Amino acid sequence: MNNELKIGVCGLACGKCPMYIKKECQGCRPNEACPLPKCAQEKGIAFCFECKEFPCKLSYEKGPIVSGLLDYWKSKKS
Repeated sequence: MNNELKIGVCGLACGKCPMYIKKECQGCRPNEACPLPKCAQEKGIAFCFECKEFPCKLSYEKGPIVSGLLDYWKSKKS
């Protein structure tokens, strides 16, 4: 049994991601279901929250994190 905790570029544990659970995503590799890994790779970052634009339109429209939490993080940015 693999107990390794994998965290996606979005910041969620892959095992809790709705797209991963539905097998729409195979984890954080560029794929059709989730464009966030490709975006992070292009920007040279490991996690979305490292980006100065986070939370961005892409995270709201295509990411697995609920908009209420994204709104909270956006309100806390200085």
